[in-house]
Amino acid sequence: MIVSLQTERGRIEAEESIRGNELLPQVNPDEYPMIGHIDLYGNTIFNRQQMVTLLSEVERLKKESFITQTQQESLELVERMCRMGTRKVHRYLWFLGD
Repeated sequence: MIVSLQTERGRIEAEESIRGNELLPQVNPDEYPMIGHIDLYGNTIFNRQQMVTLLSEVERLKKESFITQTQQESLELVERMCRMGTRKVHRYLWFLGD
């Protein structure tokens, strides 16, 4: 899976590859609506406002005891990308599935 922060015109500002099946544990979409709807095999896009919610979910999920070290590292990557994406308007966080 590729995690890519892009402008509205598709210019890539940051991009990293992570192992999609190790990105996140299976989570309840009712508890984690943003993370719970990331499609590991398709594409998922978050706008700036959605990144704010995604960021809060990531921060909460990082504190869970069931998170593996690999998942922790992936969550930290997503956290960094969200922080970058929310600083400017017209930024989109793409999850490009495997």
